[in-house]
Amino acid sequence: MTKPGRVPAWVLSWLRDPLIHFLVVGGVLFAAYGLLVPDGNDPRRITVSRDALISFAQYRANTFQFDVLDQALDQLTAAERQALVDEYVREEALYREAIAMGLDQGDEVIRQRLIQRLEFLFEDNNEPADVGRDELMEFYTEYSDDYIEPAIYTFTHVFFNAQLRGEAEAHEAATQLLTELNEQSIPFSGSLGYGDRPLYFQNYIERTRDFIAANLGQDLISKLDHLEPSTSTWYGPIQSPYGWHLVLLTSRESAWLPNLEEIEDRVREDYRRMRKEQTQRQQLDEIINSYEVNVIGLDPEFRNAESVKEEN
Repeated sequence: MTKPGRVPAWVLSWLRDPLIHFLVVGGVLFAAYGLLVPDGNDPRRITVSRDALISFAQYRANTFQFDVLDQALDQLTAAERQALVDEYVREEALYREAIAMGLDQGDEVIRQRLIQRLEFLFEDNNEPADVGRDELMEFYTEYSDDYIEPAIYTFTHVFFNAQLRGEAEAHEAATQLLTELNEQSIPFSGSLGYGDRPLYFQNYIERTRDFIAANLGQDLISKLDHLEPSTSTWYGPIQSPYGWHLVLLTSRESAWLPNLEEIEDRVREDYRRMRKEQTQRQQLDEIINSYEVNVIGLDPEFRNAESVKEEN
């Protein structure tokens, strides 16, 4: 752990390594634009300030610890500080020249990068305040289906493969074995010695409804809902898309909705994320709706809107 007031060695190492400066020029050339210091109306004047250098270094070091970089800047030698200024000026000059030449126009990569930066800007500035208890309960009630814990089943089965045996023979073999399993009270662990090799699992221990249905089909899992759990009673034959099954269902827990108190942290985080996304979407929509849109040269059924600006 870094001691208070002490700059991490990796920060100083980065600031002193000119090779790193040049390797990442392309990646940060446009990212630094919004952080540069304005220079009035003179496009040929570049103003270098302390804050601009620190902001520049934040993107280069991929860290946004302003205070740490602020201290690191003071610990640079005069030559190292001059090298950082030179690199900053170099990128600013090249960026302005690229913009002046229109190199940003028609470049899809730059276009998407700028869009992402704007979206990230709104996302970073939209951290919601703490959530009140009444708000949380209202959200939990409205979206309660999202918090339902699925039904859980534990069972073992003996499988008779209809593809290998034929449908009728597989069913007959299962019917005959059912009596033997119950007469001998074959336990959970005894299923391995009977039937054919299952295509998936022999034992399903605390598996969800969806998991079992994906393996053995919806019809079989529906049958399990009507069986009485037991440690000794086998049921069947039950059909699946692959054949017939004899089942020993030892436990079944129905789906249930936890109380808010049991999952409050999860619900609170979900609510904060939803509010943050809603706020971001609203702000971005306001920007989009502030523009006039003319649709031309498309099929007649397209609406030719002179403006989709929202009227307040």
